[in-house]
Amino acid sequence: MLCFLGACIDKSLWIIRCICISKLVSLVMKVLDVSGYSFSGKSAIYDLLEEFDGYCGQGKEFEFDLLRASGGVLDLEFALIRNWSPVRSSEAIRRFGILTRNFGGDGRGLSRLTRLGTYYEKHFPGFESFSKKYLEELCDVEWESYWPFVYFDAGKMEIFWRKTLARLFRIDTMRSRVVLARPDAMHFHKVTRSYLRTIFGNFQRPDCRTLVLNNAFEPFAPENSINLFDDARCIVVDRDPRDIYLSALRAGRVGNTDVGRAVTGETVGDFIARFRIYRCGDYEENPRVLRLRFEDLIENYEETVAKILRFLDESPSTHVRKGAIFKPSLSAQGIGQWQKATGEERIAVKCIENELQEYCC
Repeated sequence: MLCFLGACIDKSLWIIRCICISKLVSLVMKVLDVSGYSFSGKSAIYDLLEEFDGYCGQGKEFEFDLLRASGGVLDLEFALIRNWSPVRSSEAIRRFGILTRNFGGDGRGLSRLTRLGTYYEKHFPGFESFSKKYLEELCDVEWESYWPFVYFDAGKMEIFWRKTLARLFRIDTMRSRVVLARPDAMHFHKVTRSYLRTIFGNFQRPDCRTLVLNNAFEPFAPENSINLFDDARCIVVDRDPRDIYLSALRAGRVGNTDVGRAVTGETVGDFIARFRIYRCGDYEENPRVLRLRFEDLIENYEETVAKILRFLDESPSTHVRKGAIFKPSLSAQGIGQWQKATGEERIAVKCIENELQEYCC
C-alpha cells in the first residue's frame, strides 16, 4: 500500500513539474544559434553575446547536436514529412529513439561508459522522458512483425548469428517493432516546437530572454532549423582560410583528440577541397540569418556590434557588460597569422592563397 501511495505521489509530482514547465514555456521562446565552419571564430561571437542582458546558454564548449546529428530532428522531419515511406518513417523514428538514449544520461556511474558523453539529462533534466513522449505524439500505430530493415546496418557476424539461430530453432530472428507515423507538416512542427520548448524551458533561467545555442543549426542551411522554433535566428561566422588552416594545425589537439585533423585533412589539398565543399551552396537570403566575418568583429568592432544589435532587434543598452568577456585586442592575435608563417606552413599558405583567393581577406 505504501509503495502504491509512493508511486502515486511520484507520478503526481512529475505531472505538476511538467505543468509548471509548460506554463513557463508557453510564452514564445527566443533562440539564437551561433554557427561556424570549425576554427572560423564563432566562439568570439558567443563571448560577445554573453555581455548582452538577457542572453544565456550552456557555454561555448557545449554544442547542441539534436537537430543536425544523423538520426536527429532534421532527419526525422525529412522522413516523416518531405519524403515519406513506411520504411523511412519507421526507421527514422527508431534511430531518433536510439540517438536520444545515447545523448541522455547524467554523466554519473554507468552512463559515463554507455552514453556518448553529451549527457543531456544533466543539462536538460527530463530530456529522455520528454523525448519518449515526443515520439509517442508523432506515432499513429505500432506492432511487432517481420521487419528486416532494422538490420540493414548490422555487421556480418550479427546477420550470420541471426540466420543461424533462425535455422536451428525455427524462430523469426528478423522481428522488430513496426511504427507507422504520417503527421502533416503543421502537426509535426507544432509537436516539435512544443518538445524543444519543454527541453529548453526546463533549463532556462527567469532572467534569460534569449537562449544562445552553439552550432545547433549549422551554416549550410540554417533556415531548416529556424523553422523548428517559434522565434529563432542564426549568426554564421566565417574567417580567412589561411588563418583557419593554421589555427586548426597548431591548436587542433584537445586532450587526446586531434579535432583539427577534421579541418586540415592529411594534406593542404584536403583542406582546400573541404573548404570549397563546405561553401559551394547558394545561400538563401533570410532576414533571420546574419553572416559575418571574424575579422570584421575585430577590425570594425563598433560597427559590427551595432549590426548584430540591429539584427537581434535590440537597443545598444542591451550591451550591459561591454568588454567584460570579449576582448578584441586578444582576438586580434588570430588575424593575419599567415603573414608570419614559415617553412612548410608558408608553402601551404601559398597554396591556399592560389586556390581560395576569393575567400582571403
